[in-house]
Amino acid sequence: MLDAEGGQRKSNADAIIGRVGKVTETIKAGDYGRMKLDGDDWKAESDETEDLPVGTKVRIIGRESIIVKVEKA
Repeated sequence: MLDAEGGQRKSNADAIIGRVGKVTETIKAGDYGRMKLDGDDWKAESDETEDLPVGTKVRIIGRESIIVKVEKA
C-alpha cells in the first residue's frame, strides 16, 4: 500500500508489530496461546523457554497470517 508521499505504508495488521498486549490464554513455551491487543484477540506463539501465563505483558515481534509471534515485554 502506498501513502501520499509515494512510500510504503504498513497495513493495519503489520502496524501492530512492536505493540504490547496481554496474554489471555497461557502461551506454552515454544507453542501457542492467545493474547489481546486493543480489544482484538490473537492466536499467539512464542519461542520463550518458559510459559507466558495469563496477564503477562507481551510484545508482538512478527506476524504470519492471523498468528502473531510474541516475546515477554
